[in-house]
Amino acid sequence: MPLGGVRIELGRDPEWVLGTPDAPEVEHPNGATGIDHIVVLTPDLDAAVERLRSQRLDYRRTREAGDGMRQAFFVLGPCLLELAGPVEGEERLWGVTLVARDLAPFGGTPKDAVQPGRRITTVKDLGFPVAVMTPR
Repeated sequence: MPLGGVRIELGRDPEWVLGTPDAPEVEHPNGATGIDHIVVLTPDLDAAVERLRSQRLDYRRTREAGDGMRQAFFVLGPCLLELAGPVEGEERLWGVTLVARDLAPFGGTPKDAVQPGRRITTVKDLGFPVAVMTPR
């Protein structure tokens, strides 16, 4: 089921199928209405950024994240792609942040998000990092 215009198909090699920014809002039975951002870890941030820019993805910026890590951000239709690195190993999907009006069904303790006016909680025990944020 696409969620807010984005469908993520997870398998051995994650694949992302992206919708368009004007895709209709679809609410999942758990209350999620979209995907805010996807986080991908990479051993070579500069090479990954250049590869995605050469594919004409909408690059926004790169920032220093501390401890030698940097983050690059791309707009992918209705959601963001955050690349982070350098890390050891292969490039890989690290986590997903969903959007929901009500964070209570997802458990955890909601707190203020980095983005002003938004709240975030972490979903536990999925074996894969998932967070849920209130809408923009």
